[in-house]
Amino acid sequence: RLAYARLLTEVKRFDDARRQFEILAVQAPNNVDVLYALGLLYLQTNRLDDAELYFTRLTKLKKRVYDSNYYLARIAEEKNELEKATSLYQGVHGGENYLDARIRMSLILAKQGEIEKALENIHAIKQTADSNWMLLVQAEGEILINAKRYQEAMTLFDKAIERKEHPDILYSRAMLAEKMGRLDILETDLKKIIEEDANNATALNALGYTLADRTDRYDEAYDYIKRAYELSSSDFYILDSMGWVLYRLGRLDEAIEYLRKAFALRKDPEIAAHLGEVLWVKGDKQAAKEIWETALKDTPTDVRLLDVIKRFKP
Repeated sequence: RLAYARLLTEVKRFDDARRQFEILAVQAPNNVDVLYALGLLYLQTNRLDDAELYFTRLTKLKKRVYDSNYYLARIAEEKNELEKATSLYQGVHGGENYLDARIRMSLILAKQGEIEKALENIHAIKQTADSNWMLLVQAEGEILINAKRYQEAMTLFDKAIERKEHPDILYSRAMLAEKMGRLDILETDLKKIIEEDANNATALNALGYTLADRTDRYDEAYDYIKRAYELSSSDFYILDSMGWVLYRLGRLDEAIEYLRKAFALRKDPEIAAHLGEVLWVKGDKQAAKEIWETALKDTPTDVRLLDVIKRFKP
């Protein structure tokens, strides 16, 4: 059964795999591999409380403690329990997640407003982990971007790309360029990624969405998003992009269908803003209000939601 469950995981039949691991957890309640696999599977489907239960059991058994502390910290971070997350990351003294735990501690410091301290931590890690320079560049860039120090982040990415034109850094620079209104840089960087990897759904989607959202090149945007959708039809980001470009093309019924699918997968405020706008324009103002009001309860300060509500004045 364990071999079967692992095979199901390998072919990405995650629900079927989880059911097999759940049977195994009853048959062998202290089996480390089973508990760890269940924790990861629940985490992957955003069932955080269930994932937390299994990783906690592993720590009590004193098995895979570093990995379990890392994932428990990720769960705490997702729940915005930042002090708890920091404490758990400090309990990751080794293993494959050690570096990421140190990076994420720096990102938490930045979230708490300790920008300079966060940057100092990243620079200190760089001195001992130069082989992982790319991850550290991305982390430093994220801290600078969140602090709205865009030009510093752009300089950082420019220097990194001079060293090595890695697709992850190109993508990070492209996303920064969008914030800075430099769509020329965004388009150049994303097209470079796609030239090297025609099946990069993330880059295809990002380029298509930006063209749909920030330009009037809707047919071109649709082609990029369609390619991304064919590669990853269950990705809520891509479903949202497809809905948005169809809206721009005036195909409202199709747009609503895709946006509802995206919203069912993830109650993201940007998707709520998009879905509400299309429903409003279609004439279903009551449904639009309900979507926006529901989203506002979870994210009352989200700029995109507040902006669309202000524009349509419900």
